[in-house]
Amino acid sequence: VIGLASLLPMGLLELKGGGLRYSKFAEGKSPLGEIPSRIAMFLFYFPSAALAGAVLSATMGILPSLAPEFLKNTHPSPRFLVLTAAICIHFSKRVLFVHKYSGNAELLSSLSIVFFYTASTANLLYAQQVAEDLAPPKIDLMFLGCVFFVVGIVGNFYHHDLLAQLRSGRSPQQPRYVVPHGGLFDLVACPHYLFEIIDFIGLGMISQTAISAATVMLVAFYLTSRSISTRRWYLKKVDGFPRQRKALIPFVL
Repeated sequence: VIGLASLLPMGLLELKGGGLRYSKFAEGKSPLGEIPSRIAMFLFYFPSAALAGAVLSATMGILPSLAPEFLKNTHPSPRFLVLTAAICIHFSKRVLFVHKYSGNAELLSSLSIVFFYTASTANLLYAQQVAEDLAPPKIDLMFLGCVFFVVGIVGNFYHHDLLAQLRSGRSPQQPRYVVPHGGLFDLVACPHYLFEIIDFIGLGMISQTAISAATVMLVAFYLTSRSISTRRWYLKKVDGFPRQRKALIPFVL
């Protein structure tokens, strides 16, 4: 319910051209107020990273649990530990590394993203805690999920690094946005979103709960919609953007 109420409408708005106002889509004055993009991006990811880190520390006995009724299992399964660590790594990477930000983000859009990521993290961890009392999946996908997660997070990191290099090497006379190149940027507008979807697929395979499957589908739908909007924006705003370049999946979409 939380996922459908938050991310599904966001994805539909993206497809219609009225999506969340941050990054390149934050052009123009917002009547609802704005905050600097650097602060917004920190707020997007830090609560989820902190929550997953606190849960991981509590389960490993490093920190006392602030919610013992939540972490009722004092001997969590490897699946719970791996999922919690993966979530912590995913969001910590977004807080600590690579990204370079400019401009502002709409306050309401920022709060919406903070709400979804934090609520999704809590949902994933709570569902996994409940699943500790159930029989293990008949087909264990945890190892394959770890492979997907590593591929996704490395690919996402690499393509965000390419974007950061573009901004670092830009002179004040150059336009703010140029056509990105390198890696899968030569084939699609948003390879970083493609790898983020792969990253979340890995999380879903590690978890193997209904909540994680729903989260993966919602994230994939939103990021696909955002990719289509981004390609549309590039074609309209950035000179020389190749029309044959797809939005998300090379040669397909």
